[in-house]
Amino acid sequence: PLETNLHRQYRLGERGCYFRVVVQCDATICVSMAIDRCCNPPNLLRVRRLTLLVLFLSISHSVIFVESSKIEDVALRGYLICGTKQIVPGFGFLANGTVVGFDADMCRALASTLFPSTAADDIDTRIQWVGFAASNRFALLANSTFDVLFYASTVTIGRDVQYNFTFSPTVIHDGTAILVNSDSSYNTTSDLNQLGIKYCVVAGSTAIPSAAKTLPLATAVTISGTLDQLPSLLADETCQAAIESHIGLAAVKLGTQRFLPGLLDRSPLAYTVRDDDKAWASLVRWVVNGLLIAEMHNITQANVGSLDATTLVFEAQNVLGYANGTANAFQTGFPDPIPANYVAHAVSTVGNYGELYQRHLESIVPRAGTDNALYTDGGLLYAEPLLSATPSSASLLNQTFGQTYWAVSAAGTLKCGVDPDDPIFGTVSGQAHGFSVDLCKALAAAIFPQATEATIMSYITLVPVTPATRFDAIISGSIDVLASVTVPSEGRQVSLQMTYTRPYFFDVQAFAVLANSTVTSLAELDQPQYTFCTGVGSIAYATARAYLKNAVGIATTSTSEAMTMVLNGTCTAVTSNKATLPHDSRFNIFGSIDRAPAAMFTRNGDSQWSDLVKWVVDGLVIAEINNVTKANVMSYPGSGDEVFTMTSNLDVTNGLPVQSNFIAHAVSIVGNYGEVYARNVEAVIPRANSLNALYNAPYSNGTRGQVFADYLSWNSGTTTPVVATGRIGAVVSRGYVICGTKQTVPGFGVVQPNGTVFGFDADMCRALASVLFPSTPFGSIDSRIRWVGFPGGSRFNLLMNSTIDVLFYPSTLTIGRNVQYNLTFSSTVFHDGSAILVNSGSPYNSTSALNVAGVKYCVV
Repeated sequence: PLETNLHRQYRLGERGCYFRVVVQCDATICVSMAIDRCCNPPNLLRVRRLTLLVLFLSISHSVIFVESSKIEDVALRGYLICGTKQIVPGFGFLANGTVVGFDADMCRALASTLFPSTAADDIDTRIQWVGFAASNRFALLANSTFDVLFYASTVTIGRDVQYNFTFSPTVIHDGTAILVNSDSSYNTTSDLNQLGIKYCVVAGSTAIPSAAKTLPLATAVTISGTLDQLPSLLADETCQAAIESHIGLAAVKLGTQRFLPGLLDRSPLAYTVRDDDKAWASLVRWVVNGLLIAEMHNITQANVGSLDATTLVFEAQNVLGYANGTANAFQTGFPDPIPANYVAHAVSTVGNYGELYQRHLESIVPRAGTDNALYTDGGLLYAEPLLSATPSSASLLNQTFGQTYWAVSAAGTLKCGVDPDDPIFGTVSGQAHGFSVDLCKALAAAIFPQATEATIMSYITLVPVTPATRFDAIISGSIDVLASVTVPSEGRQVSLQMTYTRPYFFDVQAFAVLANSTVTSLAELDQPQYTFCTGVGSIAYATARAYLKNAVGIATTSTSEAMTMVLNGTCTAVTSNKATLPHDSRFNIFGSIDRAPAAMFTRNGDSQWSDLVKWVVDGLVIAEINNVTKANVMSYPGSGDEVFTMTSNLDVTNGLPVQSNFIAHAVSIVGNYGEVYARNVEAVIPRANSLNALYNAPYSNGTRGQVFADYLSWNSGTTTPVVATGRIGAVVSRGYVICGTKQTVPGFGVVQPNGTVFGFDADMCRALASVLFPSTPFGSIDSRIRWVGFPGGSRFNLLMNSTIDVLFYPSTLTIGRNVQYNLTFSSTVFHDGSAILVNSGSPYNSTSALNVAGVKYCVV
């Protein structure tokens, strides 16, 4: 789509200069208004599209232009466009001409990183606010109406893979709640699940399937408005219950209304960006993570500008832009204008996460004891480490890697990178086993539905990798996925251009010494006569160095080599993730200096592949949440949106090239997450009362489980797709095709007495439906169709407004309809022409007889 006053900045690759191109657009064409040649430009690192242009300039040479990333586009434009609600108290509300709320302040935090020279009090001058209805928010984002959707939306597999979106970390943990009038007699869902009961829901909401599952006998009243309308509809008894987001309803409910106990589902809420610029998505992610990390380290809006970074722990220094005590030395990997201390800029503008919550949401839903507390306080808010990384294969970065799934499928093997010396997570020598290997099996099972438990290893090539080689292996394409224990961090995502899954294992960095060593603490180890060893390429070395100022550090080729050096006395200690250290009588393990979660990694540039890997990992967790096991997955008696999605073999999977029951197949081979953990890790690191327990598992020592997953539902919350490539998937996910047909024209479309539409056009619609739903018998195909009639003059409007999926009414193909209306036509189905009809007894036998003054002719 055309953008008015489109600005683009390009780098002149051969000479280290760039052009600033300003283009003026109207409804039909774009005209170049200015081309400015500039040298010594900002640091333009991100490559999105490469175009070779041969220009005959006065300097007579060819140049290569590299389109800038969205970070640079927004900075050049001079303002950030944020999609926010402006009528929801606590999140986004227009007060005295200013948008206030949790979501609005998150937008301000992002803007502060893009415009670091703008004072906090003036940051709104760098923001354009765009409101929306819940039902059209994703369409507006897909059309680039705004840069970020700062409206906390449920993360589902349908929205992720069908709409080609990327989500931020979870910003709010929520769930679907039921609101009733306080004086009503409804106290349980059973009271509401009665014929004649009506409940109100908002069109486009993911609450719809949960409500339908919980109240199958009641009637849904779907409103096209917004969540804030529900309390008034409840109050005037349009419906007996309102069903929506718990926090959203809590913000707008009346004092005469109350919630029923419990939630109908889990609803991880996050912000959304288009999936076409990884650097942009990464910046949004790390602004959110950064505010959480600031809270973890007690960095606040009040003290962020006065802290002595040299006295802070490693990660807290990074928040302030320091590295090893040096100011502005933190390597973010982002292009200019993002500064080294971008997180500090965000905190100084709006405060840390806890301050935002206290300011906007505490009065609505008190935070203490809820999922929205930090993980250290019994909640589920957790952030990957804010640590840098140095690209080890810079020449391989910025390459486009696409179609990984198809390459793996064609080759018949998945190349999976695992640690050859890790007895818990993956062993290549001898019989392959371990947590990482099981994750490889689960992914291979999703790709190769013909594989069985006995044959699955024949579809996998286990590639040994070490901390020093693993990223080179994935960047170069030597492996398709990195499954060895690897900590996700800001630097690895941004500088190394990686995509990673939600952490599947939560660990800490620790130290191992010989059992008979006199060193039993970090303080004792931090002496010049002692040494610590860790694998080169590991985050552990830099982290340990921040804590151990005096001990000598030695980088080894692998963790196993470091252990050998401890055994032979070369090193005093080895440091790594606690789970990968030797858990036997020869060693003593101590210390806990940093978070060390583990995730699976893929390259940037192939969203389809990254999405598949993410949902395989999430799927194993979702199976455990729903009590789906290796033994019962193929005959599971349970119900619900997630279980149906997991076990049903639908016709397509909305953007993923695998069978829709790919998670069920993975579970049938390796089991659910709990079964994988019990088989590989439980004997060494018991799961109960640890971070590796399910998020909803009981706990007694203050340590709540963090194993969580996004929501497995193809129901995207809307009946129409927001990107053209997703319409097939959207229609199949919806369960029916909407056909625009005439219902009063014999031969083409006529409604029969039994309600069936009969005719040539109607059967063409049935033919299309049979392709979309091949498992539906033709005798039942009408159950997959919704018929929409129309007057002749409205048919194209209905099509352009997506009221119908296809106009099954033969219409003359003209250049105006094709070009002006942006419509695509099928092959000719009927050759026709305009004819003249007269009464049989009339004197009109030729056009000449009619073409006289006073004669009237009728047309539609």
